[in-house]
Formats: sequence, C-alpha cells, structure tokens
Amino acid sequence: MSLNKACKNGDVSQVQLLLSGDEVVDINDQYSYSSPLYAACKLGNIAIVKLLLATGRRVNINKGVHCYTDYCSNLFAAYMRGFRDIVKLLLTIDGINVNDGCYLMSTSFQHYDKQDFPLYYACKIGDYEMVKWLLKFEDIEVNRAIFNYDVSG
Repeated sequence: MSLNKACKNGDVSQVQLLLSGDEVVDINDQYSYSSPLYAACKLGNIAIVKLLLATGRRVNINKGVHCYTDYCSNLFAAYMRGFRDIVKLLLTIDGINVNDGCYLMSTSFQHYDKQDFPLYYACKIGDYEMVKWLLKFEDIEVNRAIFNYDVSG
C-alpha cells in the first residue's frame, strides 16, 4: 500500500509502518494529484498529520491537491472542514503559506471562477478567532483581492 493510500484510508498503523521502514517513501507523492498530508488534513486525522510532520523529512506543507484546473492547500482543506486542531498545528510550521487557499478554474474560460483564502474565508464566515490567529503572520495579505465569478453566492 502506498503512503498516499494509507493516509486517504486513515490507516495510522500502516502510515507508521511505511514511515519506519527502510524503503524510500515519497512523502510528498510528487506523482499524484494530492499529497499524503493533504489526505490527512482533509480527513481531519491529526495523528497522521503529526506522523508526517515528525518524520524529519522535508514535507511539502503547502502542496495540497492539484490537478489541471483546481488547487486547494492543506491549511485551507483542514480549515474549511472545521479541523481547527490541524489548522493550529500547521500554523506552527515554518514555511506555511497562510495566504494559500482554494482555486476552482473554469476550463471553458481559463480563469478562476472561485477563489478563497484563509483570511477572506474567516472574515466571510465571521470566525473572529481565526482572523486573530492569521493576522499574527507578518506575510498575511490583508488587501488581497478576491475574484469570484460565482454569481450564486
């Protein structure tokens, strides 16, 4: 079983086994559309998130899911689903991009139909606590423009 599959299945013991073995494991799963860390963040599995971050290997903390038209960061995937414990953990990691969110592209027009970023999303839903956490970061983009072509709201 691959590391990505074990993470998608929420199989903590299999993840431990794969990470502890002598075999070289691609922790960022560069040949897949989504990373093992993204799978764990999306499922809210903090045990696997901690395992992946504790490996001592360079985990790409900002690569989430990416395909030809859409992108979503690990941080935003966890936040959007309400996994605050994972969000708090990710916010302690050096190199986390607090401005990285989700982009959904319209393939017919080749522009982004919808963009959401953690600070914008926190303001939009009235999450004052998250707004305070995010504003602590020096590189937070408070004036970032949001281009949403989704007229349904």
